[in-house]
Amino acid sequence: MLGIFGIAGGLILALFGFTGVDLNGVPLTPFPPLGWVGVVLVLVGLASIIISVVLAKSTKYILTDRRIVETRLGRVVKQIALSDFMGRPLSQFVDKHAAGTVNGLPVYNIRITDPKSADFMELTSLNQRAVEELERIFDRARQVVLCTYCSTKNSANSSTCSNCSAPLK
Repeated sequence: MLGIFGIAGGLILALFGFTGVDLNGVPLTPFPPLGWVGVVLVLVGLASIIISVVLAKSTKYILTDRRIVETRLGRVVKQIALSDFMGRPLSQFVDKHAAGTVNGLPVYNIRITDPKSADFMELTSLNQRAVEELERIFDRARQVVLCTYCSTKNSANSSTCSNCSAPLK
């Protein structure tokens, strides 16, 4: 949004700065430095929009049996361990909102809050099938499975014990 305001304001400043204006019958002379400020604002606005699009397009979410990872430009920027949801009500950490429709089908935005840090991830424009799968994984993640060897509590998503690495049933 800031990029759009920068472009619009820059265009107005450039127009007034380079051409001058007739304001209620009083001609104002061109003031090129103001025009150049407008040109710079337009360029900054364009750069802001391009950077926002590149970052949005490069953001990916990876869901494993142990964590949710957010990457941007190939680097991990956030991660939430699924075991942190173990034994806790999901409604406290996962918010689902209908965002509209695409091709007549509903799409949703999901906000996942990290139980430890209160930081969040925002997954947008998910279809119904993706939402159901995510809810299934979270529901399983909050279930507790005891290791038969060491009695450590583990998330049901885990295939091995987090303490002794024994296989879980």
